[in-house]
Amino acid sequence: MPEDTDESELGAGPTAVTAVVPDQRNKLSTQEVSVPDPAWAEGSLPPPPVATLDATFPSMALPPSPPSQKARMFFRSFVHEFRKLPSRTRAAIIAVSAALFGLIVGLLIAPSGGSSAAGAFAKPDEDLIAHAQRMTLAERDAVVRSLSVADTTAALMMLRAMGTKDHVAQDPLAQLLRARLALVAKDGTDALDNFESALTANPKLAEQEPWLASAVVQTFAANKPTRTNGLLARLPKADAQAALERACMDWQGRVRRPAQDALKALGGACPDVVGSLMLDAYQAEKCDAARAVVQKLVPLAPTDERVGAALDAISRRPPVAGCVAELLPRR
Repeated sequence: MPEDTDESELGAGPTAVTAVVPDQRNKLSTQEVSVPDPAWAEGSLPPPPVATLDATFPSMALPPSPPSQKARMFFRSFVHEFRKLPSRTRAAIIAVSAALFGLIVGLLIAPSGGSSAAGAFAKPDEDLIAHAQRMTLAERDAVVRSLSVADTTAALMMLRAMGTKDHVAQDPLAQLLRARLALVAKDGTDALDNFESALTANPKLAEQEPWLASAVVQTFAANKPTRTNGLLARLPKADAQAALERACMDWQGRVRRPAQDALKALGGACPDVVGSLMLDAYQAEKCDAARAVVQKLVPLAPTDERVGAALDAISRRPPVAGCVAELLPRR
């Protein structure tokens, strides 16, 4: 058995590598290689390469982003930053933005809106202005200014004010103007009251005001035909009859039908019977009214080509089509 007291150098025995490599080892220091003097070798070294780019080499610059992509990136970053704000701050920003947006939209659509826009851009009625200028009450100038900007509602409110009531009662022309403005506001009862008061205070106004007959006929819309017919009796018969003939083609059924009855009472007739019947046919909502109109139109069909169109229209209206089907002529 080998002795454990081997005093040989640790690792001096052959290993798996030193068993193959010869035992001769160069234990001398590494040979130093002399470096030539840079000044002496300056001419023998090749020149350093020059960094050049070929003109045909593709450019590394990225193409510009399209506007839509920039907009999306901006919107995403904006939303991201907005979400980082406190909830109260976000609520305040949304409320203020909504209010500003509503104000801007309102200012944009107000000139092109409905009735309010029509009133804002309506032309002043020169006849009403001339009428207001003839009044004697102290509020005349204010009423004239309102009518000059086509604000008939403000002018009517001035004449209806409690402080102006006594002044209007003492001026028949002011009462007539209030009645005319009440008709514009679709208040037939107020118009009736002031027409009656004005004609009672000054009966000569019936002959001095050429527009009065047409205005009085419009008070049929108040559904008080007895009072309206009483006013018409105070007017010249020729003026009243002419106004009633014009009212035969009025679009309002509440004015057209009583005017036709009043015209018959005066011994007159509507100038265009077919035209007024066509209006009745178009506006008929109940079976009795529709049947009465059709019975009057059918005999007029051979003499007026408009009757066929009126009958065809009323036969297609669901509320009354079944009521008049048996009265229509067969084709």
